[in-house]
Amino acid sequence: MNDVNVVCLSGRLTRDPELKATQSGSSICNLSMAVNESYKQGDEWKERAHFFDVVLFGAQGENAAKYLTKGSPITVQGTLQQRSWETQEGQKRSKVEVNARVIIFPPRPTTQRSDNEPHDYGPAPSVDFGSDPIPF
Repeated sequence: MNDVNVVCLSGRLTRDPELKATQSGSSICNLSMAVNESYKQGDEWKERAHFFDVVLFGAQGENAAKYLTKGSPITVQGTLQQRSWETQEGQKRSKVEVNARVIIFPPRPTTQRSDNEPHDYGPAPSVDFGSDPIPF
């Protein structure tokens, strides 16, 4: 059996992208996104948000930092990776993040506006999975 590691998420950025450079000069962009989920509890529909860290490299990361801001809708496709490190106090830490291979985001609005006005990209796309709970 072959292992599979593929993830595709669609949501909105929870903060502005953070662009950094490695010692060798490669670009790394860190994003944080929220993906909303609707679920039924009894007769009532509820929503909850899931938060994911996303990493982009090279030109994709540079473009994300240039064109995206907090609240921007994005879709990412990539793989999950686990990163581990040790704090200065000697504590071990780890986290799972999305290593994005593909990122899709809408073009910048064409209307002129001041830098203090928020971007209006309209509602985030939604997918209807029906009212039956997922069986896993």
